[in-house]
Amino acid sequence: MFLFVNKKIGIVFLIFCDNEINAIKNSIYLKKIYFLAILLHKKNGIK
Repeated sequence: MFLFVNKKIGIVFLIFCDNEINAIKNSIYLKKIYFLAILLHKKNGIK
């Protein structure tokens, strides 16, 4: 559920990007969120 929510947020970020620099920054930010989400799932024992 957490990953699905972040993917939706990611789509919103991409839609509102003004230029390529913002797109790159948002992409890096989303990868960090995605990575943290995976770590949380592993800690909770959810695969």
